[in-house]
Amino acid sequence: MNIYQIVTYCENKFCGVVDYTECLVDGLKAHKSQVTLIKLKAWSFKNLWSLCRQIKGTSGDVIHVQYPSLGMGNSPIIAALPLIFLKYKVLITLHEFSIFNIIRKFYMLPYSVFATSIIFTNEHEASIFRKFFPWSTNKIRIVPIGTNIAPLEENNHDRSGILYFGQISEGKGIEHYLETVKILRNKKSKIRCAIVGAIIDENLPIVKQIKRDAEAYHIELLFNLSNEEVAKALSSYQVALLPFPGGVTDKRGSALACLANGAQLITTHGETTPEWWRKVTYEYIGAEKAAEDILTIQSISSMDKEREFILNAALSERQWPNIALKHLEIFDYPSQNSNES
Repeated sequence: MNIYQIVTYCENKFCGVVDYTECLVDGLKAHKSQVTLIKLKAWSFKNLWSLCRQIKGTSGDVIHVQYPSLGMGNSPIIAALPLIFLKYKVLITLHEFSIFNIIRKFYMLPYSVFATSIIFTNEHEASIFRKFFPWSTNKIRIVPIGTNIAPLEENNHDRSGILYFGQISEGKGIEHYLETVKILRNKKSKIRCAIVGAIIDENLPIVKQIKRDAEAYHIELLFNLSNEEVAKALSSYQVALLPFPGGVTDKRGSALACLANGAQLITTHGETTPEWWRKVTYEYIGAEKAAEDILTIQSISSMDKEREFILNAALSERQWPNIALKHLEIFDYPSQNSNES
């Protein structure tokens, strides 16, 4: 059985879904699976024709689409794939669905009918899909995301400071991190502060604000690092402040990376925040309270035992070997390493 992983991309631009797909491919290969990664520059008639020429497998092979991702475009051609490859096991992982407009939601209609399985990374998105396509309930599977930022071999016990980690763009809550740092500086705190991430567009207002505030409040800027360099940075800071609009959820890979690399996390809780996130993180309710929490966490040597137990269980489920194995079970693929986890 061959597995084809398909995702769109933009050259020289970071995309979390592309990154996820590459990690999944590595995980599947570790289980001795026959996997081919196909990257398209857009969903178009031309690229769909190219895809038909590339995929020359046999009945029962797996075609697994990751959607949405950078480069996908507005074309409805994504909807044609399960109709064209009827003899294959066609699956799609929907990393988002609720944010789609009504037209893009209907692009998923053929998958709701013809796909073997429809995978989501969290129950919230799956529940919205069920309401939209109620006949698809038996096809839906939940597989949580993992982090591409593997923890260092040795745990760094000499941690200090507060960082923000994630994409540098609008709508990420970075302005709340900057406001918290400003409050700490006004309290005469000399705590280390850093912003770690990938810049999407140098011309965005938030990028200009970050550079101004970094100089004014002594914030170290660590942009466009390798995964290994990011892991080193995350492992050296004690606290991560990620005030996501709407609250942290299972699809927030940056938050998961911070926890996996040993940082205590202050983040927003929303209606769709799972219970385990609420138990292992400090809730962000404003910059003043966040500044107080940061100073409090500095005086605590480690996470309490109950929170640590919940966190370790959640992180174990989200390790790439286990995520890959869950996919193989969904594919009905006989893994040679099926007893490993």
